Amino acid sequence: MRTIALILTGCIAIEHLYFLWMEMFAWETAGKKAFGDVLPEELFKPTKRLAANQGLYNGFLAGGLIWTFFISDTTWKVYISIFFLGCVAIAGISGITGNYCNHIGLIKLNNETCYPTKTYITESTVYKKIILKFQE
Repeated sequence: MRTIALILTGCIAIEHLYFLWMEMFAWETAGKKAFGDVLPEELFKPTKRLAANQGLYNGFLAGGLIWTFFISDTTWKVYISIFFLGCVAIAGISGITGNYCNHIGLIKLNNETCYPTKTYITESTVYKKIILKFQE
């Protein structure tokens, strides 16, 4: 059972390292492949900084999970593992409950597509065009 827990923790850490890479360094390439059905293509460039920030947080989660492999005290190792795996679980639950758009500064219109909120309009004229289109 312990081995399975270690393997799953390692897999989750590797997955979050991938998220870090994709969101911080490959948002306009790999990010389009992963989120192309959620965001219109013209929003990848203006949301690059938002994605990079998310990638940084995924890096913190990966770092915490990787750290658990170097903790020698069993009790401390379990507590730190539970904390970081709990953070991953809460983020995952939040993402699949329909609040994904709100977390990245977007609103959901017609229960289908995420669009930028007025908070992020100053980021790009693309935002202005989209908001104006849906305010008509």
